Amino acid sequence: MLPNELAKRLGEPVNVEGFKIGPLTKPIGKRLAYTDFTKSSTKGYVDIAEALPIGSRVTWVLVNVTTAFVGDTTGTLEVGDSSDNDRFCPATDISVYTAGVYVLIPDNVADVGDGDPSIEAATTIRVTITGTSDWDNVTAGSMDVFVMYEHIPYEACE
Repeated sequence: MLPNELAKRLGEPVNVEGFKIGPLTKPIGKRLAYTDFTKSSTKGYVDIAEALPIGSRVTWVLVNVTTAFVGDTTGTLEVGDSSDNDRFCPATDISVYTAGVYVLIPDNVADVGDGDPSIEAATTIRVTITGTSDWDNVTAGSMDVFVMYEHIPYEACE
């Protein structure tokens, strides 16, 4: 058994790319190809099927653009939900038209408006890319998106 696997089973913190992931920190991740995105004018978006559970708090997002997107020259990346595209990470200077690895830290750690940053209902993560031309012009591109969150049972937050 690898040391990281053993540490995960024991609930000890694990180091991943310089970030300490404790026993309450969990990932939701997905590889996204340009064909996975739903087209909406100059935007493309994908809803990640696995939802953030009640009582969770997004701590950081890792984006690895493995294949640069093709068909536009600029595009802003947002990570949020269907009602607030940038709830977890606002529009950034990250260009999906250049391959690279990016770590995004939420400004407000998804504050729901009452000073409590925890998620009050199961929330589907939406990844949105907004370009300057029609999304139909995008002909290539893929990336891995990992949303790291701390999960504290909702009852414990009250």
